[in-house]
Amino acid sequence: MPTVSADLDLCQRFLRDSGTIWNRTELLEFYQDALRQLCARSQAARRFVCLPVPPRWTMSGTYAWEQHHALGGSFRKLTYSYRSTTRETTALWAIESAEGLTPTAAFPGVTQLWEISHTTLDVARHYRFALPRNHERIAGLWWDHKRLWPVTVRELDAYDTAWYRQSGEPYFWTPGLGESRSVEIYEVETTYQQAYAQTDLLGLPRYITGARTYTQTYEAGQQWRFAYTSPGELADGLESTGLRITRDAVSGRQVLYIWEEEMAAGATTFTAASRVGTYAFEALHSAATVTDLPTGTVRSASSPDRQYVTTEPWAASVGTVRAWQSSELALLVWESVIPDKPAITETEVPEILPGPLQKYLRYYVLFMAFNRQGEGYNGNLAAHYEQRWLRGVRLLKRLGDITWMDQKFQRQPVARTARRIPAPQLPSDFPRVRG
Repeated sequence: MPTVSADLDLCQRFLRDSGTIWNRTELLEFYQDALRQLCARSQAARRFVCLPVPPRWTMSGTYAWEQHHALGGSFRKLTYSYRSTTRETTALWAIESAEGLTPTAAFPGVTQLWEISHTTLDVARHYRFALPRNHERIAGLWWDHKRLWPVTVRELDAYDTAWYRQSGEPYFWTPGLGESRSVEIYEVETTYQQAYAQTDLLGLPRYITGARTYTQTYEAGQQWRFAYTSPGELADGLESTGLRITRDAVSGRQVLYIWEEEMAAGATTFTAASRVGTYAFEALHSAATVTDLPTGTVRSASSPDRQYVTTEPWAASVGTVRAWQSSELALLVWESVIPDKPAITETEVPEILPGPLQKYLRYYVLFMAFNRQGEGYNGNLAAHYEQRWLRGVRLLKRLGDITWMDQKFQRQPVARTARRIPAPQLPSDFPRVRG
């Protein structure tokens, strides 16, 4: 795929200008706008993203100006504004008290929305989820693999109760009246869920543990140089590769055999354990098997029972895994996106689009250049390249229609019954064919 610099070189050749009339910075701004416009109009760049339940926000604050302290993350304002947004309060009764009225009972507030799972009281806050920065539009939303249907705030307001406090299983979603990159679900699911949690928040994941079974695949020939029983035995400056031969018990101690862990837990029956060796050569003198040592970090994940996909399907799957997410007991969002960077540089490649479609970005640059008032204006060429640019928008929309028609629909899984499905019956007045 050509870089942005190569595309701009082609544009300057068509313009027959080396920067005298249209400078390079101006053409680059046209190119950046073309990429955003093409993705926004066609809704062709889509991806899946998982949001944990209850909602997680990067930062909560009391004033809107505190948002710049979130460093590009999501920001949630937890207070109510009154007196023309000159004052903020965390509860509605405080507004009545400040105005000299008798305060009425109010629902409690929370700093972070995941705190709802730790209270049995209703909370006077909207159940709002933050969407990624490059979010453009929601194409589908599921909770725990069950489809949620979109509704408007006006429809939800028709209920007699305060819908944003109603607890239960979610089955509707609405953009709400909050930030542009946010979504609300109804009803409110208050059970705290955590799909994957990094234990030490430093560096990259080295191993994965949980209720599921994980095994490693690795290259042959890697073996350990020494064995140790506890993390404290790792001396500083030890450069060779070691193998820990113990396991963590529930009591917090390190044990060699599984029966020791069962004994510490108070079990009366124990599991037979195999031999534990300390060095690879010991396998020559026992029936134990020796496996190679997996080193490095997690590069990929695969399973015959579930599917793992990258969050950026249009980019090359290289490097390491930055974050793990799951769609079980969480929100699965199918969204259309736009470039999340404020500006793409000349050395980069617009990976969000296939290489052959970059010509439509060049057409937009030429359209904007010839349509600019002043020296170099040419209305006929501007209209010509505008039609070529709009052809790219129509092409991406048509490709989206084809993928929509080719998708396979299925019902949600239900329990099977032994009852036989009755055959369809025609009405009594339906004409019959007699032999």
